[in-house]
Amino acid sequence: MNGKRMRAGHRFCAHPGSTETGRRLELKQTGGDDIGIRQLRYFLAVVRAKTVSGAAQSLRISQPSLSQQILRLERTVGTTLFRRTSRGVELTSGGHAFLRGVEEIPEQLRSAIEAAVPRTAAWPVGVCSGTPASLIAGIDSEIVADWSEMCAGEEMPSLQFVPAHSREQPDLLRHGEIAMGLMRLPVTTTRLFLAVVADERLGVVLHESHPLCDRDVLAWADLRGQRLLWFDTEHAPGYAESVLRELDAVGWRPSLNVIDNRRHSLFIHSLRSARDLVALRPRSAVQGDRHLVWKEIADDAVPREQLALAAREGTDHAERLLRMARRNGWPIVE
Repeated sequence: MNGKRMRAGHRFCAHPGSTETGRRLELKQTGGDDIGIRQLRYFLAVVRAKTVSGAAQSLRISQPSLSQQILRLERTVGTTLFRRTSRGVELTSGGHAFLRGVEEIPEQLRSAIEAAVPRTAAWPVGVCSGTPASLIAGIDSEIVADWSEMCAGEEMPSLQFVPAHSREQPDLLRHGEIAMGLMRLPVTTTRLFLAVVADERLGVVLHESHPLCDRDVLAWADLRGQRLLWFDTEHAPGYAESVLRELDAVGWRPSLNVIDNRRHSLFIHSLRSARDLVALRPRSAVQGDRHLVWKEIADDAVPREQLALAAREGTDHAERLLRMARRNGWPIVE
């Protein structure tokens, strides 16, 4: 949401006479009935993304359309819900009060529908980028096996694995937009039940034409002068901060070449195009790719990648995840 678009009219405006005090937010007597679930979804998407452009992208609608929907919601509520910042938008005091009152509504409605129609059409499972296909297949099999054991003879809802960044999955779970989430640790775990399903050392990923491919193993010193193929840290801020801190501790402070790591073809092309560019991935992430070479780092101080399966505490999915964790020996995140 850049300045020019905002000045052109696609911005949030204060409702005449609105205030931003900490008092309890009250809807107009006639206005509350006009708020729909779609508007709440839009509002919650902006809260999660902290930018209108990011929320619009996740909702797959245009930014001007989303801005207009938020303006309509603000007029109905009777107060400004967001204020602009240098990095996007943030909730006003009225926005925080509104969030506390409505954030559970989508999940409550979904639960009511499931209670009325027990056989849900689908269970969406969020998957962070870079997750090995073999791990997704294994999670799929475990969920199916648990259903077969616990609900024998009943038709199981279909599983839908959908892309979702690690940063946004806790909110998606809390709002009931996904049933479970496969995310990169560490993440904020408030009201979430998590089990670690993959824990691997990182290694150096090279294109087959890279000069370092002739080494059996690599030391940190071998990577001096190499740039690191990286991702948008906002997608998994906890993981990014942890890895970069560990690299700093061993004396490697590479310049970062940031790309959209959801596109594997771009990942391979970037590595092929530069002789001073490497990536850090667990071995399982690149197995079977004939153009990429994985090299172990000969040091005890090597960052690890942990992937966890998560569900919202107190739900059937959390109970299901606990059973799966016990059967497979998956560590529980405290």
